[in-house]
This record gives sequence, C-alpha cells and structure tokens, in this order.
Amino acid sequence: MPDHGSHRHEEHGQWEGHGGHANHHEMMVRDFRRRFFVSLALTVPMIALSPTLRGWFGLTGLAFPGDDWALLGAAGRCWASLRRYRSAG
Repeated sequence: MPDHGSHRHEEHGQWEGHGGHANHHEMMVRDFRRRFFVSLALTVPMIALSPTLRGWFGLTGLAFPGDDWALLGAAGRCWASLRRYRSAG
C-alpha cells in the first residue's frame, strides 16, 4: 500500500470547491424539502376529498357539489407533478 504521507496535497488545490458542487448536500436537502412540501400540499386535499376516508372518519361536512371533480383534479395534478419530477431526475 502506498504511503499517503509522501503524497503532495498542493496538487489538489484545483479541486477545492469542485466548481460550485461543494454544497451538493445542501442542494439535495433543499430539493428534498421542496419536494416533500409539494407532495404534502397535493396529498392533503386528496385525502380530505376521498369519499372512503370521509366515511371512515365521519367527515361528511367536507362534501360539496363537485367534490368528485375536485378530487379528480387534485389526483391529476399530483400525477402530472410526479411525472415532471421523475423526468427531471
């Protein structure tokens, strides 16, 4: 195994900062947090509008004319967001 102590570290000075990628972990955390809150914002209305869950919890006061269409719209928006996030990598 080569001796690391004899290695010249000043040759690696060009890699410091990695061209703006040094805070990659922070960017990943920020991206995850953003995705979490978008998912939460899209999930809560779908749960609140779900006829099955409203029946389980007795939340009949949340029913309104067109609530099925609102649920379809929320589910469609969630699906479109999922496709966009998957394609963005």
